Amino acid sequence: MKKNEYRVLSPDGIDIEYNKVYTSQKAVLKALKDFRDRYKVQGYYSTIVEGVRVQLPLSSIIECCEIIIN
Repeated sequence: MKKNEYRVLSPDGIDIEYNKVYTSQKAVLKALKDFRDRYKVQGYYSTIVEGVRVQLPLSSIIECCEIIIN
């Protein structure tokens, strides 16, 4: 049986770590938390939604990411 591989995309639809796949849900959760923590100093994650710049609070950044199962 093949193990699942996971990709994690930012709210912008870009891999949170270039060309990286994760082999467990635990690794995905750690990667998401590390991604969120990169923006602590800034205090928010900035993206564009329908042509408008939006600041996502760090408390919701994980929920705005997408996990793809390969």
